[in-house]
Amino acid sequence: ETELISRFHAPRHPTLFIVGAPRSGTTLLAQLLLMRFELGYINNVNARFWMAPYVGAVLAEALRNRSQPPDVGIDSEFGATRGYEGPHEFGYFWRRWFRYGETHDAEDTKVRVRNGALLRRELAAVESVFDRPLLLKNLACSFHVSFLAHALPRAIFVHCRRNPVFAAQSILLGRLKYHGDRMAWFSVKPAAYKRLRELPYPEQIAGQIAATRGAVERQLAQLPATRQLCMEYETLCERPEEELERIAARIAEHGHRPERRSVTLPAISPANNPSVHPEEFEALRLACDREFAAGVPRKEAQ
Repeated sequence: ETELISRFHAPRHPTLFIVGAPRSGTTLLAQLLLMRFELGYINNVNARFWMAPYVGAVLAEALRNRSQPPDVGIDSEFGATRGYEGPHEFGYFWRRWFRYGETHDAEDTKVRVRNGALLRRELAAVESVFDRPLLLKNLACSFHVSFLAHALPRAIFVHCRRNPVFAAQSILLGRLKYHGDRMAWFSVKPAAYKRLRELPYPEQIAGQIAATRGAVERQLAQLPATRQLCMEYETLCERPEEELERIAARIAEHGHRPERRSVTLPAISPANNPSVHPEEFEALRLACDREFAAGVPRKEAQ
């Protein structure tokens, strides 16, 4: 792998990162983008080659029927997609770069190579397999937007947001499914984790959403508007074509207009309905109201 990628230096096209708090529609957005546009991405086969992503991309692309759009659908289970063509978060790859401590926060993480040259080379090699913009979705990258933006000057960041109470409900369901325990942490750990872990679970979850969203927003505030977009889950479900076109237009501003696929997008209904016990839902609602009362999530002291 090292020898094979030595001829690459930096991605030729813009790199698109999808970031945001857990259960905010990041997977759905990735799936819809891949259905509508010609984009490179990491699928469930490629993800197994996290130590050799270029080789993995070559093999994964060789297995695919290039005359057909990737079979991604809009099904997933807490971010995990089905089939070998489903998009993958590529978590092990990113753990090579971001050696997380107790949390995923940048202040608690050791970055493998701070100048980003090797990361540029690895992503450039993967991109070359597709010769189109590379789409990457990883929630832990939400805490490393600043590093990624510096390492990849043409990177674009799409921040997914969702009505906090329904994101909170989905996180609670994830805790129950994977751990069988309302107090067991699920998904990314912001800097606030060290404070939140001592609180009741509704406050933990609401704080997790607020702290993650706040971390993304503070980093994006340092970037020009041309390198970012905010995507509301509810709006994406209601008007997917318009929202996807906004992203395509932003990519085009950086020198590459993604080619559209001639497919009909499936109808989408936002999963924003109470599905836990009414008392639990009310506890989550009140916790979210408290966290977001001022409209701006709190900044954790470092």
